[in-house]
Amino acid sequence: MGNYIRKIAYIHQYNEGGEGKSVGFVRLDRREGTWKLSAQMKGNYGNGGKRCSIYGYVREEKGIKAVLMDEMTISGTLAEYKKVLQKEGYKKFHGLEGLIFQLEGDILAAFWEGKTEYRRTELMALLKGENPPIQEIKAASEEEKPKEVQVLEIPSIKKEKTAFSPAWEKIKNQFPLIHPFEEDKNMEYVHITPKDLQVLRKDYWILNNNSFLLHGYYNYKYLILGKKKEEEAYWLGIPGIYHEREQMMADLFGFENFQNASLGPREQGSFGYYVKKVKV
Repeated sequence: MGNYIRKIAYIHQYNEGGEGKSVGFVRLDRREGTWKLSAQMKGNYGNGGKRCSIYGYVREEKGIKAVLMDEMTISGTLAEYKKVLQKEGYKKFHGLEGLIFQLEGDILAAFWEGKTEYRRTELMALLKGENPPIQEIKAASEEEKPKEVQVLEIPSIKKEKTAFSPAWEKIKNQFPLIHPFEEDKNMEYVHITPKDLQVLRKDYWILNNNSFLLHGYYNYKYLILGKKKEEEAYWLGIPGIYHEREQMMADLFGFENFQNASLGPREQGSFGYYVKKVKV
């Protein structure tokens, strides 16, 4: 299949307070010299249609700039956008790190390389060719970036002859215990945030930039970390409402299962958690 990369990011509205609600997603499929972009946005665009300008959020040696890619008219309640970029024909997009949509004064944007502190004002300045008055895009802020000195010293399971390591006891002492499910006698859970993901094994720290995880945290302001009582098995959970399309998105971001918070069958509209197995 060659050098294949897929990246997905949520499209958010931007206002003067910063990032607002999610209205859709952008997917980038990159294989060798071809980039395929696709986007979907939900909204009330009317029957007459609204003009939408699409800009590439491009990183160059001199900094970030917005490059006009397309203009289109959208109508109804669902807007779709697709574009194929060939490496040789679109050299100005080689540093593409996101998309910005200008829709009759509204600003929507998706960034798949990391988080931003942009507000509507800064993005408008960027579209006008001006330098934003704040730091541009960054994978993680200094406060959020895991540091070696902050990592819990968790003994390797291989070194432990018993069935348990002391890792969970340290985690329980650090974070509040919660009971997210009506009945789950074989599990214990704690309440965490994205910056607390440093308690996981180092190769899971990249989840701090997982768009699906950050989307769930933005909506509910917490995550859960759970452990089976009788074995060294851990699960990370993102609160959310079950829908088939949302489960498809969760799968793409590595959260392959959904567990109802209440007893009963999983069905559309059920509240629960999208979960993935992790290690500490």
